[in-house]
Amino acid sequence: MIKDYLRETPVRMQEMLDNHESYQEVAKELLVNGIQKIIITGSGTSYHGGLNAVNFLEKVTGLKAIAIASTSAHNVNKFKLN
Repeated sequence: MIKDYLRETPVRMQEMLDNHESYQEVAKELLVNGIQKIIITGSGTSYHGGLNAVNFLEKVTGLKAIAIASTSAHNVNKFKLN
């Protein structure tokens, strides 16, 4: 099963790169709907994936993005979100 995922990774990565227009559509929808910032929460690998996604999301959407560990999400006000 894990081997299948590993073999599938290059194909999935190429699909994501090929669909860059869809990222622009999502960014437009966020802005049209008044979204001002993106907060990603996760634990373990999901949190680290969120950390990696922050720069990409900021670049694509032009919005402020932050990754917060799930254990800290209850106190989100302590993070500088502006």
